[in-house]
Amino acid sequence: MTSCCRQVGAACCLGAGSYRLSLIKSSVSGASPFPFGNWWLDEKGDIHPWSPTDKPYSNVYFRGFGLIKICVQPGTVAVFWSTKYVEDQSLSSVLDGLAGCDEAIKIQLNYFYHGWVNENCASPPAAIGRIIQIQQNKHVEILHPTMVRTCDIGEIKRATPLIKRAYQIWEHTDGQFSNIAERDISDYLSHVLIFKPDRREEHLIYSWVGLKTMSAKYYGHKWVRDSIGRFSDKSFGVESQVHADQVSVGIARTIKTGEPLLQHFRALMKIDGRPPLWVSYERLLARHTLHDGRMAVVNTVSETQNVSIPLAGGAISFE
Repeated sequence: MTSCCRQVGAACCLGAGSYRLSLIKSSVSGASPFPFGNWWLDEKGDIHPWSPTDKPYSNVYFRGFGLIKICVQPGTVAVFWSTKYVEDQSLSSVLDGLAGCDEAIKIQLNYFYHGWVNENCASPPAAIGRIIQIQQNKHVEILHPTMVRTCDIGEIKRATPLIKRAYQIWEHTDGQFSNIAERDISDYLSHVLIFKPDRREEHLIYSWVGLKTMSAKYYGHKWVRDSIGRFSDKSFGVESQVHADQVSVGIARTIKTGEPLLQHFRALMKIDGRPPLWVSYERLLARHTLHDGRMAVVNTVSETQNVSIPLAGGAISFE
């Protein structure tokens, strides 16, 4: 494979190491020095075409050889790498390429840090700063695979539209499920989980899981189907007990107090033998009175990067 790189006299400090930057020559004119398409950057910072036949070996390329993959489309650059195994020169080439990008280019970072993480950066300078921060913290161990922060309810004004809407519905209906407008109920139910006490009122059980929830997205429809009637504080399927424990505490608190609860989560998920994946989300727990007069907790979950729980160096807004 032939080299498409040339050296320039810039340097960037990452932790204890110094990175000699290189600039990828582009065969396409425009706002990005990266050529359009999918590419590998090798340990020397040289660029090579990515092929679909490489997909089964991606983990070996990332972790065995320290390569970086870049996917370039008009207005967007996506970067994939392993924080622990990436080669210095390969990363240097990416950093210098980002330095040559137009400010309007959106950068997506996909990196392996105990699990795969996806983050969107609003500009190339923001991406460069975040990459430096990530690499400075690559050896920091993770003590808790599920991390939770309970927020002041006043922070709802900075929440995602889905969470804001769920709060407005709870507030406008005074927590009465029967008061939810007919035009809203179908879409509302598709995005929520509902927990209610069992007949003996000893445990909270899954009563409803919407098909547009994160649970449906990551665990699958079989998990959704099998969840109904199960205890909220007992893991099953691909869910870990640690995660179930953390999730259930807030639900029990909400059914008891009746006060809405806004929480941020970061969780390391391991599903179906795939590489571990970090997910970050916020949720609103609100107590409702159902049509039959029984109390229940409605759990609205919204996947977002804007959570106030640090990972790989900091809790930063990327959107």
